[in-house]
Amino acid sequence: MKVKQLGAGPAPEMSRPFLRASATKINWINLISREIPRTELLRRRWVLTSLKGKSVLFSGKAQVPKLTTAYETVKVVTVVLEIDWDSEQIINADFSLYSSVSVEFLRNIVKGYNLKGGLDSLLAEVKSRFHAFSQGAVIQALQIAYERYRDFRTGQLLKSGRES
Repeated sequence: MKVKQLGAGPAPEMSRPFLRASATKINWINLISREIPRTELLRRRWVLTSLKGKSVLFSGKAQVPKLTTAYETVKVVTVVLEIDWDSEQIINADFSLYSSVSVEFLRNIVKGYNLKGGLDSLLAEVKSRFHAFSQGAVIQALQIAYERYRDFRTGQLLKSGRES
């Protein structure tokens, strides 16, 4: 009696219709996916226009440098920005820092800043006025929160399906 090894020889005939069916299925899915961008664009437009007169909340986080006292207490700095949708002004901000004095100090710098012109002048002010071990992490977290806001404002965040 001959024993046939598994995997040797041509593929069984039963697998070929399955391959044809799956290829047809993929083509069918591709045909449907051509209609998605139009409906997605309408949904994004509705979401962005429904925010008029409201504020949005974005966050960013960054790791504090190791071998510092700030790393022993916080490890990761999180920045939360509440932004007025119409004026693009930061209404409120919060920072996950150990010292309440640092949080209040940064809040006073950030609060009222207008994001229409970008983030460069705000980052320069934070660099020149906030001299703590967590300065780099705060700046990086601000940049991340701003990028997420900018992506959402231009529709990129909705397109990718990420949440803030």
